[in-house]
This record gives sequence, structure tokens and C-alpha cells, in this order.
Amino acid sequence: MMALPVLVETLGIDAIDATDRRYAVSTAGVSEALCLSIEALGLLIPPLVRGDRPPFTILSGFRRFDAVRRSGGHSIAARFAPSHCDPLWCARAAVAENALQRPLNLIEQGRSLELLAGCCNTDELPRMAAACGLNDSLPHAAKLRSLLRLPMPVQKGVLEETIAFPVALVLGALPPDTANRFAALFAPLKLSLNKQRQILDQTMEIAHREGISPEAVLDSPPLREHLDDPHLDRNRKGTLLRSTLRRRRYPGLVAAEHAFKETLSRIPLGEGLRLDPPPDFEGTAFTLSQTFHSFEEFQRQRRQIDRLARHPAFPSFF
Repeated sequence: MMALPVLVETLGIDAIDATDRRYAVSTAGVSEALCLSIEALGLLIPPLVRGDRPPFTILSGFRRFDAVRRSGGHSIAARFAPSHCDPLWCARAAVAENALQRPLNLIEQGRSLELLAGCCNTDELPRMAAACGLNDSLPHAAKLRSLLRLPMPVQKGVLEETIAFPVALVLGALPPDTANRFAALFAPLKLSLNKQRQILDQTMEIAHREGISPEAVLDSPPLREHLDDPHLDRNRKGTLLRSTLRRRRYPGLVAAEHAFKETLSRIPLGEGLRLDPPPDFEGTAFTLSQTFHSFEEFQRQRRQIDRLARHPAFPSFF
């Protein structure tokens, strides 16, 4: 790769075609801080453009260009790459100028890899990515590039970290309207990865079992009442959403849990004793555990266990 150009000239704003964003990597817009910095210090690093005559194409520096234009500037300093530079050089320059200056978010990584992949073959992509400061794993690169083909609400959720990367990949396999519906659901709740997966999986399983759409599941009255309640904070809404879906997805399991707790409330376990049912109530292997701090306490618990065995409600567990 040849060295970056050092020639800097001043161009009229209208000499640059800012609508051509094929090399854009950054997802951020123009910030007030950037405008103030340019106003106070000028352009410390001029944008990199390509071409021998107007209109010039921006390779790197879209936000800087937009900031100068927003502030009413009529000209801008720019570094030049000649028009005969091949597309791979342009892609590598655009990616490197972003990736080697700051950490890229997932969408920016996807854009960078898509740029490079469009200019080289698959075998070359890992080496090109590594040279630009990107992850050189081909499977990971394929997943990142797939983000760019997700509906915009899902991409926005990934950017705002309201949709976890693995969940976004699953949403990408769903119809766009369904994926967008989950994106709208997750946006205000800010759930963890595991909770997002639980909601997504159980909603899809309920829809499949009942022969309805996932949207119909999410529109069911109990869920909508929780989600639309202005008196509930997002944590409480998330908890109620998950518990409501779980009851609907596993009615037998929920009924078994309720029966266990009701029976347990009628049996005085006593301090230091704990009774746990089989995992997911599959089988009959209950666990009775003891916690004691002295031999005398251990003896008391032994006597309590004997009383439990004679309690008339105890056999109902089985």
C-alpha cells in the first residue's frame, strides 16, 4: 500500500460531493464539540479526498466536512489521493483512518469489512483486516457484515446497545416486520443478553405452538398491560414480561411450582433446612439440605427432619 498523500490544498465546499458516501465508516453525526474544536483550532487533520478535478469524493473525514459546512464555511483544507488510486487502496485508507484512531462500534466494523471485502477476495480479507486494525477472523467478519443487511431499527438497537449482537443475528433470520417489532420492544427495556434471548425464544416457541404470529403473542392483553403501564419502571416491566411469557410457554411447569410452594408453606421446615424440587420438576429427586454451626444445632435439625417425615402433607410432594 502506498503512503498516504501529503498534499494539502484548500477547496471550495461545493467542489466536494458529500452525497457519495461509499467510503463512509463512522456512524456518528456531527457533534457540538467537533464544531467548537474546528472553530477554535481549525482542522487539525484535513479530510482525505480522491480525484483530480471536481467533484471530489471523500474517503475519510465526512464528519469534519459536515461540521465545516454546518458552521457556514465556504472552503475546506483537504488531503488528496489521485483519481487513479485503485479501490482497494481507497478502502484501506478509509478504514485505517478510522480504525487506527479509535475503537469502532459493531456497525462500523461491519462497514469497514464490507468495504474491504468489496475490493479483495476472501482469502485476502483477513490480512487486509488485520493491517487496518480489525479482527481477522473470517467467521466473525461474516457476522459483522451481516449486520448491515438488518432492518434499520435493529441496527439502531445494536448501536445503542439495546440489542445484543447474538440476538441481532437471530433477528436477521426473521421477517423484517417481526425483527422490527422485537427491536421496538427491547429499545426501552435495556435487557441483558440472556433476558433478550429468553423473551425472543419463548415468544417464538409460543407462536409456533399456537399457530399465531410473534406479533400476536406480544400484543396479548397481559403483556400489553404490563408494557403500557406508565407506573412501572423498565426493570419491573422486563420482569413481568418474562414471567408472563414463561407461564404461557410452560403452563405445566408453572403449575408444578405453584403446587410445590403451596405445599411447602404448610410444612414447617425450621431454621437451617432447605427443600428443593427436582430441576424443572422432572423426576422425583428432591434435595433436603442442612446448614448448621454446632453439634447441638445439627441434633435439633435431625429431630425436625423426623417430624417432617411424619407430617401428613409431606407425602404429597411425591
